[in-house]
Amino acid sequence: MFMVGGGVQTAVTKEALIETLKEFEEIKGSRPVTSEEYSDARDGILRALPGQFETMHQVLQQLTRMVIFGLPDDYFATFEDRLSEVTLDDVHRASDMLDTDHLSILVVGDGSEIESGISELGLSVSKVDYEGRPLA
Repeated sequence: MFMVGGGVQTAVTKEALIETLKEFEEIKGSRPVTSEEYSDARDGILRALPGQFETMHQVLQQLTRMVIFGLPDDYFATFEDRLSEVTLDDVHRASDMLDTDHLSILVVGDGSEIESGISELGLSVSKVDYEGRPLA
């Protein structure tokens, strides 16, 4: 599983999707992840980790994530050690496995403002409610 996330202004949703898909394609070939990008990403993940446990709600979210993904009880206690074992070569091998023709993309926003732009990209749109149930 590979996940990417971000927040953008509604007006540039289409452009953000284009840029994200372009990045995926480039890291697979013409512009692989550099050592600096790798270090910055790893350090950013580690710096952000404590902030994911600041409130009871955030703690509950992390516990829920552990249950949903079947993570071990020591997942967060051992996270930094496991992350430090990931090498730049590992990242390059993982990027080779990205199949940009078979992505599931979740976009949350005002459908009346973003749906046409998403459709223009040739992406099929499925509308769901907040629990993931298909909308008519």
